[in-house]
Amino acid sequence: MKKWQKAALSAVTILSVVTLAAGCSAGRKKATTSDNKGAVEISFSWWGNDQRHKATQDMIDNFEKENPDIKIKGEPSGFGDLDQVFTTRYAGNTLADISTLMYGWVPQFGQNGGFYDLTKIKSLALSTYDKEYLKFGQVDGQQVAVPYGENTLVMYLNKSEYERNGIDVSKLKTWDDYVEAAKKLRYCQYGTKKFV
Repeated sequence: MKKWQKAALSAVTILSVVTLAAGCSAGRKKATTSDNKGAVEISFSWWGNDQRHKATQDMIDNFEKENPDIKIKGEPSGFGDLDQVFTTRYAGNTLADISTLMYGWVPQFGQNGGFYDLTKIKSLALSTYDKEYLKFGQVDGQQVAVPYGENTLVMYLNKSEYERNGIDVSKLKTWDDYVEAAKKLRYCQYGTKKFV
């Protein structure tokens, strides 16, 4: 799947949550644009590169066409100082109504009512999600986030470097095996620097 398709799929998932949240958001600001008078306005923040921003904005535009009574105020940002921006907005109570989160922020900021308990939104159909997968968005028994993607951590090594140092990579089965093997390496080379 191409990167823009993954971003678009993520945006669709998030916007489905926006739809449900918007339908249950009494007292939200009313949009004041001439073409959406009286529409509910929901702010939505995400981060990423220009391609992801465009894909997400395209999904927002399509969503608004299908749901003219809901206006999405997009709040895109880059990734560079994301931690600082999020923390500042969280502390200042100025987060978007719907925010994309880093996984570590769920337990860090979701405690003691830090995020809304999504199970209170009766129209939010979480029954289609795997129960174990949903646990990634739970804090203290409350569903404070809905996971919409997964990252994969990858380790790679220079097989030739291991073999030059007499290490058979095919015999490395556990993390402990790799730790022991690394001790046998004379040095690791990165670019022109050598680390002993």
